[in-house]
Amino acid sequence: MANFASVTLIGRLGRDVEIKALSDGKTVATFSLATNRKRRDSEVSTWWRCALFGTRGEALAKYLGKGDPVLIQGEPYLRTYTANDGTERTSLEVDVREWAFVGGKGQGHESGGDYQPAARAAPANSATAEDFNDDIPF
Repeated sequence: MANFASVTLIGRLGRDVEIKALSDGKTVATFSLATNRKRRDSEVSTWWRCALFGTRGEALAKYLGKGDPVLIQGEPYLRTYTANDGTERTSLEVDVREWAFVGGKGQGHESGGDYQPAARAAPANSATAEDFNDDIPF
């Protein structure tokens, strides 16, 4: 049986997405993602380093920035590296396969803006609660 690891995370971008060109001409988008959980009377943040390759990463960089909420799915792994001060450190990282918007444009975006969602009009043929029969036998 093959091994498989996958995570689905909803969090906020810790910084703006950075796009880098690779030697083979492809691009990689890198960003940090903070997930939070309640711990007694406080909130604990876990930071994830994320990488997304190709045009999907470019789209993420185009539409999302620091502080924006996002959902990501991908393969998690631990990376060990030596920091500038000579200490060995580990980093939680995700090779992102999919991402999706979470929330609205006005929710949590650092640059703010005057975004207001458009009011939705009811379709002309929409039914109301009075249109349904309450005599259903189940």
